Amino acid sequence: MDWIKSLVFDLILQLRYMAEDERKRIRERQEEEIQVALQNGVKFGRKKFEIDNQFRWVYHAWKQGNVPFVQVRIARPTDQLEKVVSFYTEGLGLDKIGGFQDHDGYDGGICEYL
Repeated sequence: MDWIKSLVFDLILQLRYMAEDERKRIRERQEEEIQVALQNGVKFGRKKFEIDNQFRWVYHAWKQGNVPFVQVRIARPTDQLEKVVSFYTEGLGLDKIGGFQDHDGYDGGICEYL
């Protein structure tokens, strides 16, 4: 029976080494591909966007404690945006205060409750 334990232990060590080696090769390939992409001008991360004056005003007012509110963000995928906005405005009584189109490929509505 000791030889079976030894065989199983040996097999586990070999599998562990193979897994570690594979992870190392994957990381090396990823790093190579990232370097090639960077050389080709690919930019990683979120797109930068300009912060407008309205946001700055609200942010500073909030930081000073002049805007007491609780905010809830609901993001959900849909192919029926108008129906979803209608649900929140007509069904829940929220006011639509804005929206956006094609923000990183997404459209949306912004509602609030006063």
